[in-house]
Amino acid sequence: MRPRLFVLFVFISTAVLSQSPHFKSIPFDNFHINRIYTITADTNGMIWLATDIGIMNYDGIKFRVAVENKIKQLSSLTITNQNIMIAGYQSGEAFMYKTSYSKVVCIDSIRLKYPVKKALICDGITIVATYGGGCFFKQNNKWKPLNTETGLVDDYVNDMVVFDNSLFIATDNGMSKISCKNFPANIKNYTPGDESNNANISNLALINNSNIYALTKQNGLYLYNPATDKLQHDSITQTWTYGEVKCAYADNDELWIGTSGNVVVDIDWREKTSLRLFDYNSGFTYTDLQAIYRDRNSGFWVATNNNLLYSIGERMEILRNIGDVNIGEVNAIEIDANGGRYFANKKGVFCLHDNTAGSKLEKINLPSPYQNESVMCMYLDAKNYLWMGTFNNVLLRYNTGKKTFETFTEKNGLTNASAICITGNDSTIWLATLGGLYTCDINNKQINFVHQPKQSELAGTYIYKILLEKTAPFGMQPMAMG
Repeated sequence: MRPRLFVLFVFISTAVLSQSPHFKSIPFDNFHINRIYTITADTNGMIWLATDIGIMNYDGIKFRVAVENKIKQLSSLTITNQNIMIAGYQSGEAFMYKTSYSKVVCIDSIRLKYPVKKALICDGITIVATYGGGCFFKQNNKWKPLNTETGLVDDYVNDMVVFDNSLFIATDNGMSKISCKNFPANIKNYTPGDESNNANISNLALINNSNIYALTKQNGLYLYNPATDKLQHDSITQTWTYGEVKCAYADNDELWIGTSGNVVVDIDWREKTSLRLFDYNSGFTYTDLQAIYRDRNSGFWVATNNNLLYSIGERMEILRNIGDVNIGEVNAIEIDANGGRYFANKKGVFCLHDNTAGSKLEKINLPSPYQNESVMCMYLDAKNYLWMGTFNNVLLRYNTGKKTFETFTEKNGLTNASAICITGNDSTIWLATLGGLYTCDINNKQINFVHQPKQSELAGTYIYKILLEKTAPFGMQPMAMG
C-alpha cells in the first residue's frame, strides 16, 4: 500500500486519483549554486538545503542564505524535532544552530580532524559521525570518542539513525547498534554478506518506525528486523544493477533511493512486489543524485549536482468510510510527523495510523466532562501536542505520546475559550477565540495566555482565521481575519 494523502469529504463518493511523480526544476533566483548536499525541513514545513554557498531555506516563494559558507564545505544537515539544526563540514567541524525561519543562532560547535558525515541528538546526547574518526558524543558537557577502540565496527561512518531507543551507525564495514539509555555501552555489530565489498553500508532508512533498511553501495538492500535482531539481504534487490547508492528517504511503507546514475528507485517494502524506476526512459534525465526528501504535504524533493527538483504529492484518495466508521462531515484535519492523520467530526476525534499490518483507526476519547464536545479546529505544535478547539468554552491539549489531556478555560486567562482557529510556529501558539486573539509560549512549564494584539480596533472582534506570514523580514507575522 503506497503512502496517501487522505482528503475526507461527506458529499463526494469514494474515488482514487493517481499519477506518477512529475519533477520540475526550481530556479535559484540570483544564487549561483553548483551542488546541494542535503534536503530537510523543520517542524514548520520550511525547506532547508545544505549547498556549496551555505545553508539556505526555501519557503515556497524565495530562497534565503541563512548561514553563509565562506571556506568550509558542507557535508550534512540535520534538524531535530526541537528545530535544532546541526551542520557538518568536510573540514571536520560541526555547528549546532537554533532556527526560527530567518533567524539562525549558533549555540554549540566542535572541531575535529575528520569530515563530518552526520550529526543528531539521541536521548539528549549530541552525536557527531565522521569519516575516519568514528563518532564523537557530548556527555556532561565533554566531547568523547566512540570508535573501533571502544567497540564500533568501523571508524569510517556514513550514516546514523535512531530507532527503538537505539542508535544505529552505518559504516564502510557494517553496522553498529548502541542503546541510547546506556550510551555508549552495549555495542553490537552486524556485517551483511560474506564478502567485504557487501559490508559497505552507505545509508540507513527507517521504514514506518518498524524496520531499518541498510543500503549497501553496490549490493542492494539489507533489512534489519528488530524481532529477530538480524540483518538479512532483501529479496527484492538481490540483483542490484542500478549503480552506487547515493541517498535514500523512507516514508511510511515506501523507500526512495537515489543512485550515481540517472535512476530513482521506488520500493514498496510492505508488498515486496513493487519496484519502480524513474530513469531516462521515463523522462528523468538528471544524473548524480545527492539527496531525496518528502515533505509533510507529500511533495518530493530531489537534489542533483546543481538542480533542485520538485514534484507534487503522488497520490490522493477521497474517503467516505474507514472500516465501519462513516466519516461524515469533517471539521478539522491534522497530520503528525509519523504520518498519523487526525480528524474530527460529529462522532468524535480519530487518528488513522499506518503500520505493518495495514491501516488502523483509533478513536481518541475526550476527557470528562467534555466527552461529547465537537472539536472544530486542531493544530499540532512543535512538541507533538495536538491542540483542539471547541465551541463550548474549553480548549484541549492532547499529548500524542502519553495520550493524556489538559484542559484550558476562562480560569486560565481566556476571556472566552471557544476556539475557532489555532495555529503557531516554533514556540508560540496563536488562538482565534470568541473572546479575541491570544498567544501562549509552549516552552513555558505553566501555559499562560496573553490577549493580543493591544490595538483597540480588534477589541471585541470575532476572529475566524489566522494566517502566519513566512516572508516577513523578522520571522512569522500573524494576520487575523475577522
